[in-house]
Amino acid sequence: MSDAANKADINDLKKDQAREGQLIRAGEEQARAPTQSSVSMVARGEFDAAIADARANPRSVERARKEMMDLCCLNEQTAKECLYAVSRDGKVIEGPSIRMAEIIAYCWRNYQVGSRIVAEGHDTVTVQGIYRDLERGGAIFSEVTRRILDKKGRRYSVDMIVTTTNAAQSVAKRNAITSGVPRALWWDVYQQARHVAAGDVKTLATKRADAIAAFQVYGVTKEQIFAKLGRAGEMEVTRDDLVLLYGIYTSIKDEELTPEEAFPPAPVTTTGSGAASGSGERAGGSASPGQDVPAPAASAGKAESAQPGGGTGSPAAPQPTQEGEAAARARMEQHGVSTGPASDAAPPQTAAPQGIASQDAGNPTTAEAPKRRGNRRGTAME
Repeated sequence: MSDAANKADINDLKKDQAREGQLIRAGEEQARAPTQSSVSMVARGEFDAAIADARANPRSVERARKEMMDLCCLNEQTAKECLYAVSRDGKVIEGPSIRMAEIIAYCWRNYQVGSRIVAEGHDTVTVQGIYRDLERGGAIFSEVTRRILDKKGRRYSVDMIVTTTNAAQSVAKRNAITSGVPRALWWDVYQQARHVAAGDVKTLATKRADAIAAFQVYGVTKEQIFAKLGRAGEMEVTRDDLVLLYGIYTSIKDEELTPEEAFPPAPVTTTGSGAASGSGERAGGSASPGQDVPAPAASAGKAESAQPGGGTGSPAAPQPTQEGEAAARARMEQHGVSTGPASDAAPPQTAAPQGIASQDAGNPTTAEAPKRRGNRRGTAME
């Protein structure tokens, strides 16, 4: 009986030890890998603490506006960086840059801002910007999509995709901040920054030269800048044009825009003598300059029928060529008809003398008349 009791005690002890071992292993695993609920509890605690701190230290509208104005217009360089401009579908879009958005959020206080990648496909990448107002308890989400294909439809490299994604995140954060902070608080600050960046009339000439020189680093020529602004030369660039150039420069520097997108190259038009000569050949046939073109035979037949005398074999007046004109004068002088000085213009078609018609009529055959006239023409040419 004692042996059975001892065995039962030993079995109970083993069970207790196994149970304790399981509990120990479970505790160690829980310590090594915290559960999702514990992480969310920590994040929730931090968020609640931030809200409590924001409500304990409320913002001041007047102080925030004054700080925005002081920082955005601190100097000319800062004012230039507060502007951006991009071209979309032939239109120029201007507004506050990401640098100004950072100043706005800093001065407005009691906020949380961030960005994250939502989706990345073969053609595009989509990011999301977040602005959360801790004092008011609201949040703004802004999504931006960017292409990650080149002009030939090939996917960007890994480094280029990272660069494009970072630029898209900056744009998303800027849009979220400028949407979360009321426009009435910062719009006049933006206008004042434009004024400071443009300068006054005294410094306009210097600012023109500096703005044009700044784009030369990116390979942009003066002609491309003037074409973008619609100006004929440097002296026509106005202060508003300078503000636009500063915005484009900031967008290029922040990698929101490429120089090729901002200043597309002008279409190349090739002009040469080939087109002109080709049109000349089409207009004048295969004749070269200075070469006389014989007239159609139909016009000669009409001239012959118009001569008086009634004979069908009467000679027709030659066409206005050098050889034919000389032969006509020689034949008319042979029959006593006076001729004027030679000229470049075509001589008027005069009626053949009666003697010529009667002489041709007395020929044995009419077929020999053209042969004799050909002989006279050849003699006159000789």
